[in-house]
Amino acid sequence: MLRNMISWGKAFYKGFIILLWSILWGIVGFLLFSLTISSLLTGVLVSLEDPTKIINNPQLLQEIVAQYAWPIMLAFIIIFALISVAVYATLVKVIGNTVLDEVKKTSQLPTIPVPPPPPPPIEPEKPK
Repeated sequence: MLRNMISWGKAFYKGFIILLWSILWGIVGFLLFSLTISSLLTGVLVSLEDPTKIINNPQLLQEIVAQYAWPIMLAFIIIFALISVAVYATLVKVIGNTVLDEVKKTSQLPTIPVPPPPPPPIEPEKPK
């Protein structure tokens, strides 16, 4: 077994940290999506002269949904892409910090001194 391996306890701890960050990024994405959709739908409802017409006319509701389906899907795709990048950035950061900590720890171990290289051979001078 290698002496400088990361322990399973530390690996599971770092995995748990990544899981918590992923949950946090999911919450942030949900909030961004909710705010985007609610502001979009609020603008739709404000633009209607009589919002009660939606209750009596299901065709109007279908037209509104069809009109705003693409912006909602686009917002979802953009926010999902941002959250995916944030999760991958978290992976890179946590793994990078873990590797850096392990390198620092192993670099403090005593090392075997390396003798200096021998001097280059001296060539005798040639007579002219």
